[in-house]
Amino acid sequence: LTEARLSLALERRLPKERILELYLNQIYLGDGLYGVTTAALHYFGKRPDELSLAEIATIIGMTRTPERYNPREHPERARERRDVVLGVLAREGVVDSATAIAARTVAVETVPERTAPARRGGSYYAAAVARELRALVPRSAERNGLHVFTAYEETVQRAVDRELADALSAIEGGRYGPFPHDVPGDTLPKAHRGASPFLQGAVVVLDVTTGAVQGLAGGRSFSHSEFDRALQAMRQPGSAFKPIVAAAALQRGASLASRFSTAPIEISTPEGMWSPRDPQSEGRRLDVRMALARSSNLAAVRLGQSAGVEHVVQTARALGIDSPLPAVPSLFLGSAELHPAELTAAFAAFANGGMVVEPHLIRRIERSDGTLLYQRSDSARGRIDPRLAFLTRLALEDVVERGTGRSARAPGYRGSAAGKTGTTNAGRDVWFVGMTPDRVAGIWIGFDEPEPILPGASGGRLAAPIWGSVMAEIYGDQRPRWTTTAPEGLVRLPIDPYTGLVSSERCPSADPRLEYFIPGTEPEDLCSLIETRIMGAERRPWSGAPVPTRPRADSTSQGEIPR
Repeated sequence: LTEARLSLALERRLPKERILELYLNQIYLGDGLYGVTTAALHYFGKRPDELSLAEIATIIGMTRTPERYNPREHPERARERRDVVLGVLAREGVVDSATAIAARTVAVETVPERTAPARRGGSYYAAAVARELRALVPRSAERNGLHVFTAYEETVQRAVDRELADALSAIEGGRYGPFPHDVPGDTLPKAHRGASPFLQGAVVVLDVTTGAVQGLAGGRSFSHSEFDRALQAMRQPGSAFKPIVAAAALQRGASLASRFSTAPIEISTPEGMWSPRDPQSEGRRLDVRMALARSSNLAAVRLGQSAGVEHVVQTARALGIDSPLPAVPSLFLGSAELHPAELTAAFAAFANGGMVVEPHLIRRIERSDGTLLYQRSDSARGRIDPRLAFLTRLALEDVVERGTGRSARAPGYRGSAAGKTGTTNAGRDVWFVGMTPDRVAGIWIGFDEPEPILPGASGGRLAAPIWGSVMAEIYGDQRPRWTTTAPEGLVRLPIDPYTGLVSSERCPSADPRLEYFIPGTEPEDLCSLIETRIMGAERRPWSGAPVPTRPRADSTSQGEIPR
């Protein structure tokens, strides 16, 4: 009854041609596509006014059940349905019988998916918008004729699609060594129940201050698999979770200069003894900056222990992570499964001064008469201490400049950047989540059924270069820079990088590092030659330049960070 009343009201307000136009512009036509124009380009490589009668009838035939009569996936079924439509058109006098009979003799031919003008990756975005719209406007009758305004950015989506496709081809083509798995041919068959046997990837790019999704790829091909790995998949992030552990520890009294052992450790759990390994750095003491830059597992475990696993869970929740987080020690190394977009949004707070954002695609919805139905609020979902956000971002800058994320710079992006790599056991999942001053993007590569990608697979080798390529294409010659100043309530001290103590003339180091601290977490002791010998650190001769005097613990700094 409601739909009948709406239909009558619509007919009184709009001419039938306008109603038909609205319908044709919003109808779903398979492969995540909405509207006749998009479908015509996607399936036939033509605009609607260029279609033949046979092609027009094929699209009309799809309206009943788009996926069942998809001409690329089910050409014979689509032909049979097309011929039914041609018969109706002839019977109603729209075309003469001879023309309809001639059109029936034409084979159903679509353009190859890889050359279709419609972007394959953009289909994931359209499908995600449709899901979000259904959640915002549950009643189907009320969705007809709506004007939906999204955060979609053409430049971003184009970069996401191209760089993910190129990266998967490079991995499968042997750029990183022999690829021990099947490689798809020119035409991807429909995946069984959405699960693909081929290497997959996901990319999501968000506005760093609002969480608005500017570009999205949920896989290598929407027509092959409609499952959205960026928004719907749940995967272990591995070391990409460590920044959350670091933020929790910083809140509990650690500092970027705090040093943690990388000696072997055994931890008792209900399942037995857990012995994380970290062959590259076992035995060394690493400060928090270096532990994140090198992605040390053993230092991360001790960092997590200093905060407590429950507090790590609380910190993740405060950053907007809603997925289940078992309070077990392996959480420190990213054992909990998360949505890629969820983790990416959590990183946004580190770059924007502590504002917690939620991924979303739709900004505004208007009814056909222009009245506002929905307006997305840009207010933050929550906040974390801006000092924690600032300090965590400083550490993640080191990951990109001198740590496991160095390859993010290789494609040519030269603006400010911070991020973290992630690799799960045996290289089954590889990640990079990175930030610029105005965007945050997450990259995931792996198989739907987890298995090692290839020998030596890691987030630094496979995922970080994709992030760099996407950013290089988005920004071009631009070099965005951090403009936020250090927040109130931080102390800045010259720290000896070898000991983590306050640098002094008794500790002849050529490279003291100015470090920020939350008051009460800064080291109290001055470095001296005694500590140097105890630490066994090798030093370069002191240059003789005066060392900054130690500020009072209650002093604050708001200056720009030295670069």
